[in-house]
Amino acid sequence: MKGEIAKGFDPLEERITDYNAYTLNELVVEYIAKMKGKLRDNTIKMYKIFANTHINNGVGKYKINSIRKREIEILHHNLCETPSLANRLLIMLSSVFNYAINHGMITQNPCLGIKKYAEEKRERYLAKSEIEGILTALNSSTYFLEVCAIKLLLLTGSRKSEILQAKWEQFNFDERIWLKPSTSTKQKKVSLIPLNTFAIEILLEMKANIGKEKECVNGEIISTSQHLFWNTKTKKPLGDIKRFWSTLCKTAGIENLHMHDLRHTFASILANNGIDLHQTGKLLGHSNSRTTERYSHLHNQTLRNASELVGGVVMGGK
Repeated sequence: MKGEIAKGFDPLEERITDYNAYTLNELVVEYIAKMKGKLRDNTIKMYKIFANTHINNGVGKYKINSIRKREIEILHHNLCETPSLANRLLIMLSSVFNYAINHGMITQNPCLGIKKYAEEKRERYLAKSEIEGILTALNSSTYFLEVCAIKLLLLTGSRKSEILQAKWEQFNFDERIWLKPSTSTKQKKVSLIPLNTFAIEILLEMKANIGKEKECVNGEIISTSQHLFWNTKTKKPLGDIKRFWSTLCKTAGIENLHMHDLRHTFASILANNGIDLHQTGKLLGHSNSRTTERYSHLHNQTLRNASELVGGVVMGGK
């Protein structure tokens, strides 16, 4: 090697040349592989969909050193009708190019300076009658695991991924708490959540049902899994419940309802019953108080009602 260098060979130049041969498709595949275990499973899944749907057949074929801001702007603009999706794609690409910079593949990130689209925060909460409709539809369903998942979403305000990835070891039934590990929370922090009586009852029912779902392997009876939502047919944790959710909403006669709206409903019930934003944030597992502030208008209404109560007593003589 020293002899070659003395003759004018530059190994660094050869390394850079090899990197310049990378296409964006190859870089994305490498990035996703390296991020397994560092990013949430749902994020990895979303990035793979982006790669196959929006990158692979277009800009993905370009060499990474030839991609400029203009190409990324066009890709971002193509999804302008779905601002949230467009912004998630931009975030992914920015992370991919930063990865390339950190590994000496390129020197500039073409995503810099591209503005994200404004996203409207979804404000959809279940009315009391809608909650009753959902519960009626759930109680008439024969899909035990899916029913338990939806009920726990309603009763804990948790994210769908946190529920479906939950394991029995995370629950302390004596203390009635759920210790969510950092690997399953959006903030990548451990979250300690108290459980109400109704949630505990559902968990105990699920635990009792485990005995009915044991499997026999080589003549030995074994437990199926540590996962709460273990699918004995696929031998995997329950992957998704979108189809069940769609059928459930039709049965309940409810339109324009996302599963994540159950989390918003949980927060709105707290706010409308006078629970302060700090406590609401704790129950939702928010690490930043600003995240919880989106429910402040609901809490303010509670304060207004309280103020009106005093006004009625003072001025009305009640």
